Amino acid sequence: MMIRRVMFRLFAVFVLPVLTGVCFAAPPVKSLPPSLRDFIGRVDVARAQMSTIIEAAEAAAARKTAHPEALMDITYSLQSSFAEEMLNRSGGLAEALPTEERPQQVTGNDIVVFYIRSWEANGEKGLAYLRDCRKKGWMIILFASSSGRPADLDVDWFIDNGAKTGSEADAAVNSMANALNGWLWVCEYAAALTRHGMYPAILQSITTAGSASFDRAHQNPRTRNLNTFPCETAIPAGDLSRIYLQRVDRMIDDLSGPVTRDQVSRAADIIASRLRNGKKVFVSTNTHIMLNEMDKDNKTSWTPLFTLRNMGEVLAKQTKPGDLFFWLSFNGVSIWFYPDDASPSRLYIDYDTPLRASKVDLITCFSRDPLHPQNNGQGALAHIAQNWDFGDSEIPIPFPPGRMAPVSGLYQGLLYRMLDDAASARLK
Repeated sequence: MMIRRVMFRLFAVFVLPVLTGVCFAAPPVKSLPPSLRDFIGRVDVARAQMSTIIEAAEAAAARKTAHPEALMDITYSLQSSFAEEMLNRSGGLAEALPTEERPQQVTGNDIVVFYIRSWEANGEKGLAYLRDCRKKGWMIILFASSSGRPADLDVDWFIDNGAKTGSEADAAVNSMANALNGWLWVCEYAAALTRHGMYPAILQSITTAGSASFDRAHQNPRTRNLNTFPCETAIPAGDLSRIYLQRVDRMIDDLSGPVTRDQVSRAADIIASRLRNGKKVFVSTNTHIMLNEMDKDNKTSWTPLFTLRNMGEVLAKQTKPGDLFFWLSFNGVSIWFYPDDASPSRLYIDYDTPLRASKVDLITCFSRDPLHPQNNGQGALAHIAQNWDFGDSEIPIPFPPGRMAPVSGLYQGLLYRMLDDAASARLK
């Protein structure tokens, strides 16, 4: 065990900085888009409170070790953006689900992971939910802002998202800061479990071979809460979160750099020109974090459309040929997946066909699909690249499936807000 612990520490400290890239000097922070500038400050807050995040993770791991049947509860209805990012997600915890989906399995030792998008808009309902959780004896880990925090708040662990106020004005970046802190906590929870001699089941991306049987084995609703397995490699506290923060630094360098800034600028010019001339601009997404964020706190007068499962129907009703449509996606325009372990990948949801049929003018934002070149949006007026690894999860772990914790949601949320910043600035 000690040899394995030392070897992972050496790998994390000396090898990973090379694999994850070296951060180069970024442009002055003042010159960056407001949303990115704000987020950079939130990363600093996350770093400063890593000891609290680690302690919260260790407390949850200790409870899970003592009570293996305990549920990891990430409720959906009160925190849909956070739940979309953290649940049934490549690189995420298989054991996490809303308690309302498995009421028969509730215990007195459950672990609640919750966020407040803003105290102004979400505080009242969130506090009522947390009081109910407290009455049930559940451990509560809360991600929210210290600014605006109610004096009578009663939780076990509080992780500050770094907002300057508790108002809705900071909520758009709060969503991403809470997700950042959420993934840091997940990393440290997994690491803490390995120090108890076990590891949690981590889900694998449906875009990768072998995911069908691997995920199916860990998503049985009757046994998901029991998904821990023996582990011989103890991961030292702080190692996984350090790797994740290094990856976030590289993402910030990428988003701050001239290539991404030029791509965002070109897309913003097109959007602003259309709106200035009285034309319609629509935005839509199939991403986790932005599905329930794209209609909130927009500065630009574009129109969000929900097209996740019925794009053709929605486009036929809402758009006409020549309208501008911004499509925020994952790998390419459509979603491909592996239906089983014996078959090649195939289309899961086809967005390309209805987009072409609608004859809308397209701006795209996704990570390139390396397996299906035809899925990379040829013919778009502009494209904004997301530069994260295929397979989504990016942090190496010494247990299956080998990687955890994506940064794709942070890319998607930040690029959406950066484009909103840029387009709205042109319309002032």
